[in-house]
Amino acid sequence: MRLQSGNEMPSYCHFSMRAHHSVKAIGAIFVAALVVCWMGFLVRQYRADSAFFISRVAYDWHDPRFASFHRLYSRIQVGMTRDELQQAIEQVYPASGRRKPPRLHVDKPTEIILFMENGGCEGIILALANGRIVSKHYSPD
Repeated sequence: MRLQSGNEMPSYCHFSMRAHHSVKAIGAIFVAALVVCWMGFLVRQYRADSAFFISRVAYDWHDPRFASFHRLYSRIQVGMTRDELQQAIEQVYPASGRRKPPRLHVDKPTEIILFMENGGCEGIILALANGRIVSKHYSPD
């Protein structure tokens, strides 16, 4: 066995230090990729419907009434029928649940406007054609 001088490190220490640096580098790359993906997701959400995005950021995290209404908006899809819309409402607002379902402010063959019940002035505006939803818009006021 060779004796080491004060400045030399055993070879297993060099390997350990290199491995430690590699793990740190991989972790940093993973975090950076996660941040980029998350920012891309947020930008897509904002571009899809900026009013809905702003409402979610402002209210969703602390007010369960808004969280439920936002969940309903997210479940409504272009192409849904009135029956499918009613099913989505019943899923988010079950009869045995604590929250009242949104009220129909307008119910026409070409348009449905839902307003949040219990203190919210936010609305979901749906355009219909041939009994199906062709567009949706979130209105924060």
